[in-house]
This record gives sequence, C-alpha cells and structure tokens, in this order.
Amino acid sequence: MKNISKVFIILIILLSLSFADSITGFGIKMGIVATDYEQKIIIGDHESSITLYDDTRIGPSMGIYIRYLDYKFIDFESELLYMQKGGQDKYEITTLSDPDGTGEIIIYDIHFDYLQFQTGVQPKTMLYNIGLYGLLGCSFNYLLQIRNGIRPLDRFNRFAFAYYLGTGLEFNNILEKPILLEFILNNDLTNIHKNSASEFKFQTYIFRIGFGI
Repeated sequence: MKNISKVFIILIILLSLSFADSITGFGIKMGIVATDYEQKIIIGDHESSITLYDDTRIGPSMGIYIRYLDYKFIDFESELLYMQKGGQDKYEITTLSDPDGTGEIIIYDIHFDYLQFQTGVQPKTMLYNIGLYGLLGCSFNYLLQIRNGIRPLDRFNRFAFAYYLGTGLEFNNILEKPILLEFILNNDLTNIHKNSASEFKFQTYIFRIGFGI
C-alpha cells in the first residue's frame, strides 16, 4: 500500500514538473461523497441492477489539485485524492414481545478507502465576475482497505478506472486566492468485484470546496 501511494505522489510530481512553466494554480479540496453500491445481476442474456444497501453512504474526500495550460476557454487539472466509498443499511430491532420493533436501530456500515488520481479538462467562462467551469475526465483508483466488509480485501479488484463529470464555481474576490465550489458525478467503468452471476460498481456524487494556495 505504501508503494502504491508513493507511485501516485511521484505521478503528480512528475506531472507538475512537466508543466512547471504552465502551472496556473494549485491548492486543496475537501468535501463529502455520497455513494450507492450497485450490483448488476446477470441471468442468461438478461441483466438487472439493484442497490445492495438501502441508504446512500456519506463519506469524506480530501486531496490536492494542480491546474496548468491555462487557455481562454479551457483549463487542465490533475488531482490526488483520498476518497471513502461504501454503503449503509439500517435495521430496526424486533423481538417476540415487540414484533413491530423496539425503537432501537442497528446501522450496518461498509466502507472502502480509495486513493484516487484523476485528470481532465475544465471548459470555463465568466459570469458576473464568478468563474463558471465544467469538469470532464477520468480517474485511476487504488483500493487501500475495506472496513466492515463481508468479503476479504483480496476478493476485490484493487485497481479501478472511472469517469467523472460535473460543474464548478470559482470566486476570486473573497480572498486573495480562489475559492472553489464543485458538484461531481464519478462512476466506475470497471467492476470492483465480479463473478459469474453479478458485477459490482460504485456510483458516486461529490460535493466539495477548494482553496487555492
């Protein structure tokens, strides 16, 4: 795990050095991740999708970003992030004397810790002195660990590819450095687990705030 983390750090450092003369900004981003853990059931030639957990899981995301090759209507950006995905269910405790429930709730929470490297383009414009931009790109994810899972870590793919798209606002008049607000859809392209009858992927929504440094 430490070696993989070093690889990601080296990648973003090399990327920074490659575009050292073209870097237009860098900083930190943090926010919340809403995840649905989806399963596709395959029976013969028929497919159907279900959500394994009733509740969308909310987790954290944090990392660093670098912007480079700043053109009039487009930027390029790369990020190195920690992201927590997973699923959540709530069960009401029932007993023989209280078949409708005792009022007590058990929460089953499974989460996957990922290190994510992503890069993409940001088409942009200005609207009333506020930067408005889109986000479109791909990400490379490495599974660090699983907590509260019913399957061991070696049953899952450690590497996964995903695409992301979203929109963002950039405020430059509040502080000396830019403040960013972003909403992103990040969906897996590869399965995190697969067998002869089912496939598992994440569908993730991200809301975050960023600060230029």
